[in-house]
Order: sequence, then C-alpha cells, then structure tokens
Amino acid sequence: MKSLGIEIEYIDKFLSDDDFAKLYYRTDFFIAPFRGEGFGMKIIDAAAAGLPIISPFYGGPTDYLVYSEHIPVKYSLIEITEGIDRDTLLLDKSYRWAEVDSKDLAVQIAHTIENIDKLKESALKKRKVIREKFSWQQAWKKILEIDETLKQSEFVSKDFEFFDAKFVYDKSTDAHKKLKDKEIEQTA
Repeated sequence: MKSLGIEIEYIDKFLSDDDFAKLYYRTDFFIAPFRGEGFGMKIIDAAAAGLPIISPFYGGPTDYLVYSEHIPVKYSLIEITEGIDRDTLLLDKSYRWAEVDSKDLAVQIAHTIENIDKLKESALKKRKVIREKFSWQQAWKKILEIDETLKQSEFVSKDFEFFDAKFVYDKSTDAHKKLKDKEIEQTA
C-alpha cells in the first residue's frame, strides 16, 4: 500500500484520550469492520472529528451514522458461536453478528481513497450535527431526565440516588474539553 502512497497503521494497544485525538486529526478516514457494537464510542468520536466512516450499518451505530459521512459495507448476519461474547453476555441463539464482506470492504476502501477530498469535505460539514446531537452535554441531559423520571416514579424510593450525576458529568466534560483543545491546537 505504501507504493500507492497509502499509509496504514495497525494499533493493537489502548490509547489515551490525547493520543486518540492526535490520531483522529492525522487520519483521512476511519474503518470499523465490527461484527457488533452497542454504541461504538470510537466510531462516533471519529465522526465528530470529521472523518468519513467505513463500516457496516448495523447495531448501535445506526443511531448516529445516518448523520455522518458513512460509507456502508455489505455484511451477512451470522449466528454468534460459542465463545467469550456468547458465554459472558448470556446471549441466546437468536442474536446475530454482522459478518463483513471482505471483498466489499476492499471496494469501499478503494472508493473512499479515490473520492477522499469530497468525502472529507462532506464529513467536516456533517461533524457539526454529530457534535450537537450526540455531545456529552446532550447525553447527560438525557440521563438527568431519566434520573428525574425515576425519582418521580411510584416504584422508586424518594431518596433514591441513581448516581452522583454532577461528578460523572464533570468528568465527561473534562474529556470532551481535551478533545476540543486538541482540535484547536491542530487548527492553530
């Protein structure tokens, strides 16, 4: 791939928030050939950084991929076989994985490379929607609404504490601020 001017970096370790921010801002696009995702935090982070996303349109990420520059990859639904996910998550045989079609993945990567300028421009425009609709502030607003609903419920004790919302909110906005600070550094 280097002969084509394409540099691929495979990272097999956990990265700090700072290292992730640096990685997103030096990347042209994000590939997530997952079999299943509950939410896909790194995927939405990539969309919020203004990257085109190559992934199956499946699972939790469908909630936000419609607002991003998403390049869908074909997949087949397969049974989740014996293993750590089925055993630890107590999944029955009705649950399915999205098995990515590797040939289509290669086609979508080539398409993305050929159209990278147009896709990046579109992704940068669409990141504003991702940041507004799926910000930590919006998430915590929703959680606080749920907390208040639970407190009002006749089924929950009046002194019920769902969690220390202020502490959790402060921690998440600190992480969000770090990402924003990195973005400002990149554009300065």
